[in-house]
Amino acid sequence: MENEVQLPGNWSEWKITRELGKGGYGHVYYAEKNVDGRNYPSAIKIINIPKDNAARESLQKELNYDEQQINKFFEGIYEACKREFDAMATLKAHTNIVSVEDFSTEERKDRIGWTIYLRMEYLTCLSGHQSEFIKNEDDAIKLGIDLCTGLEYCAKADIIHRDIKPSNIFVTEFGDFKLGDFGIAKTHSSSVSTYTQGRGTDFYMAPEIFHGKKEYDATVDLYSLGLVLYNLMNGFCEPEKLAEANDKRLDGEELPPPVNASKEFSDIILKACSYDPHKRYENAAQMRTALKKLQQKREQEDSTGNIIPDFLKQKVSKSVDGTDPEDDSIIRDLLLIMDFGYDLKRFIYKRTTFNKPFADVSDQEYVNFITKSFLETQTPVSMQPTTRDIRTAAESWISASTVKRETVLLLGFAFRMKYYVVSYFLTKHIHEYDFDFMSPMEVICFHCFWNHKSFQKAKEYFRQYEAISKEECKKSTYSEASVQQLISDVQRRKGLLGDESFLMEYLHALRARYFRALSAYADSGVSGGLVLKSAGQVHAQLEFRRLYQEACAKAYKVLSKDTGNWQGNNCSATVITPSTLENMLCSGIGNGSDNLEESSARRLGIAFRDYRMTRYRIDSLLMGKADVERTDLITLEFFLFAVDSSYYNDPKFRRFIDFYWEIDDELPFCDMSPLSTLNPYELFILMSTMEERPLDKYNAIWTHSYEMKITYHN
Repeated sequence: MENEVQLPGNWSEWKITRELGKGGYGHVYYAEKNVDGRNYPSAIKIINIPKDNAARESLQKELNYDEQQINKFFEGIYEACKREFDAMATLKAHTNIVSVEDFSTEERKDRIGWTIYLRMEYLTCLSGHQSEFIKNEDDAIKLGIDLCTGLEYCAKADIIHRDIKPSNIFVTEFGDFKLGDFGIAKTHSSSVSTYTQGRGTDFYMAPEIFHGKKEYDATVDLYSLGLVLYNLMNGFCEPEKLAEANDKRLDGEELPPPVNASKEFSDIILKACSYDPHKRYENAAQMRTALKKLQQKREQEDSTGNIIPDFLKQKVSKSVDGTDPEDDSIIRDLLLIMDFGYDLKRFIYKRTTFNKPFADVSDQEYVNFITKSFLETQTPVSMQPTTRDIRTAAESWISASTVKRETVLLLGFAFRMKYYVVSYFLTKHIHEYDFDFMSPMEVICFHCFWNHKSFQKAKEYFRQYEAISKEECKKSTYSEASVQQLISDVQRRKGLLGDESFLMEYLHALRARYFRALSAYADSGVSGGLVLKSAGQVHAQLEFRRLYQEACAKAYKVLSKDTGNWQGNNCSATVITPSTLENMLCSGIGNGSDNLEESSARRLGIAFRDYRMTRYRIDSLLMGKADVERTDLITLEFFLFAVDSSYYNDPKFRRFIDFYWEIDDELPFCDMSPLSTLNPYELFILMSTMEERPLDKYNAIWTHSYEMKITYHN
């Protein structure tokens, strides 16, 4: 195949292996580029203007064009084509639009004409795979939200797509939907719409375009999207019935509700598919809001990934009745989703040629691969000073139930992951939140993953961020409101950070926010972070110190009450040390009131070992030798509620509710996402607050010391 298709000279590293599709514009091919033994896929579209000699002859015979008119006609198409691709380049930064990664043109030498080469990210087309990606209404709602988000960005670039249909919708390997093929897109400022001079596909076309009206707006895209959703929720008709239904809708007959959609979803779809454009949603943002509200309502009703899952609601209910539910089955289910080492090995296996079944690859081979990757990319095993070597770290990772966020980011650099792969590891494999766009470090990492840059380049950005002085920030116009607006823009369109100039502007804004927070607590002695200083770390350090002081006071009160004259009559909470808190949290002796079986307790202790509140961890945080993490705040806050005697005679669910709301206010103050029941450790903390004696359950996972074999599911 590669011998039959000629690519531009500067694309020589790309090798075409097969054809993906073809149409009136030309052909689309699958291509690969090999870098250090790894293949990177791409889709290459080749467009010929004119398509062939027949196109020229058609103009000559049917329109009686002379040679000059024919040349002018095709020149107009070529210039319009370039304008459209310039517009598409501005859409590259959006995560719900297929990314155009490179563009090249070649002018023909024999007669007027051009060949256009367009290289895009390689994705799976929705057409032909509907049953695989749209299994239920929730999937269809997500498709609608993703495409509306992409259309919002199109609106800002003044682009109307005009040809939304399943074959122009693409799906990433992680289930996100993207809008592609802007071949007949139209800009409001362009009189020549595209190189194909098309108007869209009849079965998904808005009536005003079908009837040839010259004046229409971006609601034609909402109509087509609504029709895609309609067909997904109605079942695709036989060709004869589809043609009949298509004629009726184009003549203005109202669509009946889709048979497989709920009333709320059906209302959204039918509004988008209104024959009268004025009765549709005014814009994509309005339709996205309606879909988002429905999605949130369904999540609350289903409790799927919700803040308080079904079993916790049931637990609250049983606590009110005075009965104790069995927790061990819940813990066992919890353990099934914690297997980072297995997931990491699966990831490596899929992207490496071991030439043997997965089960036959030894752990040592995975360790060797990880070690080689870190050495080749000059990626460290920690962003903070450490004496740990790469091989030791690798051995730990492939057997870990979970790891810290920093480890995932470093693996991303070592394995040259794309940003969405790192995102998937963060949210699905360690069950944490996505990229933190208020953290300078994660913002820089995201930019590097987006642009395939190394950790060494990230370090350079780290230094540039740290070099931004307070004086520079004072000269800038970054008020708190403007910074929050920037953050909001990035959270909605994170691809903006792919642009280096925008990255530097964003980092200046975060730096100004850091200095503003530092000035507000000038006498506190906080530094604002070890890896990279940020406003969130200023708040987190202050919050940790406050919680630590309260924990010392609570601990002193508890120990004094339990032992009578503890440490003498004249002692105060100042005698409480980090060792004291560690002992109370992690070395208590359970009294048999917890429901954990010994095996599950032991395994949780291994899974959560990185979250253990040791005396060394507390000392490091108090001395500013480590950055405060969300689990540090959650654990100390849990301790305060666990030893609070005011809850002992009250219904157990009151402690649970009070703790939940307290920590849910505390985390956002430190630029951290709210409590997540998708994270096993945070879920276990929540479950522990439901016990009569929460510390008994919590310290049980650290105190059971017998041996057991840890096995991982396949």
